[in-house]
Amino acid sequence: MKKLLLLNTMKKLLLILLCVPLLFSCGENNEEKKDKIKESTKDIDVNKIDNACDYVDAVGVVTGEMIDLKEEYKDTDKEDIPKSAFKKMESLKEKLKSVHNEVKDEWIDEIKDCPNFNKVDENMGMIDDIEHNQSKLCR
Repeated sequence: MKKLLLLNTMKKLLLILLCVPLLFSCGENNEEKKDKIKESTKDIDVNKIDNACDYVDAVGVVTGEMIDLKEEYKDTDKEDIPKSAFKKMESLKEKLKSVHNEVKDEWIDEIKDCPNFNKVDENMGMIDDIEHNQSKLCR
């Protein structure tokens, strides 16, 4: 009787060990999603922006980095901010211009339907505030 109980327990454990990896492998392919999501402005190839949501995502990455840079030096006197930070902000502004140059007229109606639109719209508002308030990082 003990052998039968032990055998049944081992069968259950074996079944669990075989099924759990199978369950987790049946989900979405996150590797493909990671390739699509841009991590930094270095990852953005403006020639590969081929739809409204790619455009919104690219703008989101660039504006996010601009806001992060501004936040990093918000409590620093302008003369103490390294030249590299000014160069980075100029580089980000240029990248944003190049991304904006890729927008197609037919995307205009689709942009607001993109999942990241609200966050990117908020970022753009913050960028406008930075420019209008003559942020320390804007020359």
